[in-house]
Amino acid sequence: MSIPTEFEEKMNIFIKEKNPDVSQGVDIGIKIEKMGIDFYTKSAEKAGEDVRHVFTFLAKQETQHLSLLKELKNSLIENDRWKEPGAMKSCGRIPKIFSKSKKYDYEISAMLHALEAERLSKKFYSNFAKKIKNPDGKRFFEKMAEFEEKHLELIKAILDSENFRMQS
Repeated sequence: MSIPTEFEEKMNIFIKEKNPDVSQGVDIGIKIEKMGIDFYTKSAEKAGEDVRHVFTFLAKQETQHLSLLKELKNSLIENDRWKEPGAMKSCGRIPKIFSKSKKYDYEISAMLHALEAERLSKKFYSNFAKKIKNPDGKRFFEKMAEFEEKHLELIKAILDSENFRMQS
């Protein structure tokens, strides 16, 4: 018997099957990305001007992920073919966004929330990739997990930045 992951418990989406239907993973992925878009968009609206671009960037990334999942779903329905997720745009070097003279309580809280959400999303995609038998499906969901890992790295780098450490 499988044990639910943290994400499956929090989302109430426990996948019991050892070889689940791919459409189930795609549909859950679509929900995950929509929640990410909503969270990052709202965070960008609330964040200070100097931090807003990070949340806007992440919202755009989640929008790209959502498009990939929707294209995959359509391709599987129409042609029974897998789509290869391409490369995602990198944000490049980590910007110094925290000014020493300003407090960022909301932004720090939102970044910590984002860190946990990205960790759980990565875990879902990784676990789903392990559960499905189709090699194209495995590659697709492993790539989705890699995208989430890149978000984790970005957020961790920002939280580890010198000016952020001075805030906490």
